[in-house]
Amino acid sequence: MHIHRSAHRRAYTVIDNAALQDNRLSFAARGVLGYLLSRFDGERIDVRKLATLCKTGRQQVANALDELKTCGYYVVERVQDPETGRVTTRTSIHENPENRQKPQVVPAARKPDSGDPGNTPTGESTGDEVPPSPETPETPAGQAAPAEVADADGALLRRIARIEPRLTVGVAEAGPLLPLFAQWRARGVPDRALAQMLTTGLPKQVFAPAAFLAARLVRKLLPDVRAAEPGPGRRECDECGRPLAVGANGCSSCTRQERKRTLEGPAPSVARDGRARVRAALSAAMA
Repeated sequence: MHIHRSAHRRAYTVIDNAALQDNRLSFAARGVLGYLLSRFDGERIDVRKLATLCKTGRQQVANALDELKTCGYYVVERVQDPETGRVTTRTSIHENPENRQKPQVVPAARKPDSGDPGNTPTGESTGDEVPPSPETPETPAGQAAPAEVADADGALLRRIARIEPRLTVGVAEAGPLLPLFAQWRARGVPDRALAQMLTTGLPKQVFAPAAFLAARLVRKLLPDVRAAEPGPGRRECDECGRPLAVGANGCSSCTRQERKRTLEGPAPSVARDGRARVRAALSAAMA
C-alpha cells in the first residue's frame, strides 16, 4: 500500500492514530469521530443532523455514537445551573479519552461505625493523603483579579455562555470586559438585552471569545444620553406669565383670545367710529 499525502496550509484536521486505529470501534464509529473532530468548537450537532449529512440511516449513526460513548470519545453530561437550577445537556468530543479529565466526585460524609477502631498505627499515614492546595498566582498590574469579578459581571458572563457556548470566557480573560460592561449599564442597558446583543449575528467561527466580545462592546456602544446638551429651560407666557409646555409659544388661554381677536378683525372699531360720526352730524344739524 502506497500512501500519498498532501501538504496542508488551512482547513485540515490532525487526529491521533490511537483514535483512528482503535479496534474497539467500527469503521462507521471512526468516521463519525473524525467528522466530529473536524468541526469547530461549540457547533451543535445531533443524531438527526448527522443522518442528513451522510447516506447511512439515523439508526446506524446512533449505533456509532453509542460505540463512541462506551469508549469515552463521546460524552454527554447533564449540568445544572447554580443560579437558575435549570438542567441542560452538554456534549463533548474527546480525541483521546484516556487524557480526559474526569469530574472529581466528592465522597459523602459517613458516620463512624461503632466497634473495633481497627489496627491503624498512630501517627502513620493511612494512604488518604490530602493534596496541598494550589498557590494563588499574583495578578499582573492592570488586570482584574478573579475576586474582583462582581456577581453581576459573573452572572452576565454565564448568561452569555449559556446562550452561545462559543463565547465562554474564563475569569482570567474577563478583566478587559468589566469596564465595558459598566459603560453599557451606565447607559441604561439591562444585562438581558446586552447578552442578546452579544450573542446575535455571530460569524461562523469565533477563535478568541474575549477579544470578540470586547470588539463588539466597543463598536456597538450606544451614545451617552447624559452627556447630551441640556434642553431649553422652563418658559412662561409673555401675556399672563403661566408656565408653557415644551415647544409651545403661548398658553392655551392667551392663544384662544388672540385667535378670537384675529377672527373678529377691525369690525368693532369701525362700528364705534361710525356711531361717533353719526352723533356729531346730528348735533351739528340741531344746532
